[in-house]
Amino acid sequence: MRFPSVLAFLLLSGSWSSSQIAQTSPAAETLVSKAVAAFSLTPVQDVHLTGRAHAIAGSTNENGTFSFDLQSTGESRLDLKLASLSRTETTGSFSGVPKCQWISADGVQHDAAQHNCLLPVHWIVPVLALQTHAGKLSKSAAAGTDQSIAVQELSMKAPPGDRSGAAQRIAELSGTHLSLDSSTFLPTSLSFNTHPDEDAGLDIPIVVRYADYRTVNGVRFPFHIQRYLNNGLVLDLQVESADVLR
Repeated sequence: MRFPSVLAFLLLSGSWSSSQIAQTSPAAETLVSKAVAAFSLTPVQDVHLTGRAHAIAGSTNENGTFSFDLQSTGESRLDLKLASLSRTETTGSFSGVPKCQWISADGVQHDAAQHNCLLPVHWIVPVLALQTHAGKLSKSAAAGTDQSIAVQELSMKAPPGDRSGAAQRIAELSGTHLSLDSSTFLPTSLSFNTHPDEDAGLDIPIVVRYADYRTVNGVRFPFHIQRYLNNGLVLDLQVESADVLR
């Protein structure tokens, strides 16, 4: 099942968030503030991470390196240097029509479907976006557990610009759930759905897990990041260096 009306709305809107009104609860606002403070007490403009990467695709297992750049505007670049699984991914800023691209190991550039570019945060360093972008999101909070750890769940999505079916569908496609350790307010996991480029109606669950937090220039980073697709590990990142621009 496809959703051409969703893409048409995106192309005609010019900006999928600028005129929307976010709905949120006081508990969610408090949780965002605690998460941002746990990440960094002062605003961060840019993050640069490098380290080792292990990628898995079916029977293919490859080791290599990665580099990652993320700006507070939402612009990012991830370079995975492996072998056949090498890949570069870029995302645009939060303003304007969302746009994501990826370059495969053969050097061919591809435009990702816009319904896969709606996440309100970046999956590698999700809290950076909350410093400047949280006010544009609809948010809710709830208590829960994540692998037996007590957590606070922060659910986020882009608020629909109107009550049309297309606008509501955009909001649902952007749905993201961030689990924060109840004692430290640092992320333990992030979950969301990705979709085939040709089918926005097929949800493919993604879970990202964070561990081994370390402080670099006053910023708390997870030095171990694992991405799971359909409950199977597909990418394991071990950070070796982190740089921060304020």
